[in-house]
Amino acid sequence: MRGASGKGRRDGRIEARRTQHFATEEDRGGVQSGHLAIVLLYMGWPDKAEAVKQSILARKSKVTHPLSHADNLYQAAFVEVFHKRVVEVGALSETILQYAHEQGLKWYIAVGQMLRGWATVKDGPVAQGLAEFSQGLSAYKATEIELSLTFFLALFADALTTAGLCDQAMDSLNEALALAERTGERYYESELHRLKGELILKTNDSDISSLSAQAEAAFRSAIQVSRQQTAKSLELRAALSLARMWQRQGEPARSRQMLAETYGWFTEGFDTADLRDAKALLDGLESTVRSGE
Repeated sequence: MRGASGKGRRDGRIEARRTQHFATEEDRGGVQSGHLAIVLLYMGWPDKAEAVKQSILARKSKVTHPLSHADNLYQAAFVEVFHKRVVEVGALSETILQYAHEQGLKWYIAVGQMLRGWATVKDGPVAQGLAEFSQGLSAYKATEIELSLTFFLALFADALTTAGLCDQAMDSLNEALALAERTGERYYESELHRLKGELILKTNDSDISSLSAQAEAAFRSAIQVSRQQTAKSLELRAALSLARMWQRQGEPARSRQMLAETYGWFTEGFDTADLRDAKALLDGLESTVRSGE
């Protein structure tokens, strides 16, 4: 039998990570719960996702397998990133880094660096955060494991945008979109399109009409992908971006109608950032529409 190709070895390492040999049933259940938290969050059940996330963190003393525990922490951090809870992400990144260094888990060291870099960019100092994120991303790519790389490229684009480096942010998003197409990893694809739309609107170009059309196409792609995946939380986020653009273009009634349809589906999670933002925008649009009648 001939030696495995480079791609074969990489695929094998990815599969090994996905099908870890757990020391106990607690380990297996913990990791499954971590993925369940993200699924529930995506599907539009943020309170249920939060309850699962809390149970993951509470049971950490019962998890004996190092990869299981590290993965639990990463899944919990993913939920916090989604909700834009910068302080919580920073705290979890420190925990991930400490544990990953203790256990010699290079992949999770890179994950911890990127998460801490993102949180530092959001809270400052920005340059320090970008440097750490870049270091973590380079280490991550060096493992040749592409699992979840689309997510981290999107997160890097968000950090670069915060720093005002929009061209580099677009490069990161385009890399992520190409990677999603090549590997089929599409769980963050909706956000890639939405973030691209937001970046397009930041472009310095005199042809405002063309930019608006490109941004709208990106937002509509985000909505389409999220609907195909039954990812209501991602649909809401994309609808928010499109509604804000229409509001700026002087179309409050159209904006309100579209956003209200998505927002009206939710029955929980009204204290989360996206749902609060949606409610505030809907209230403002309602006032604008009424004053114009």
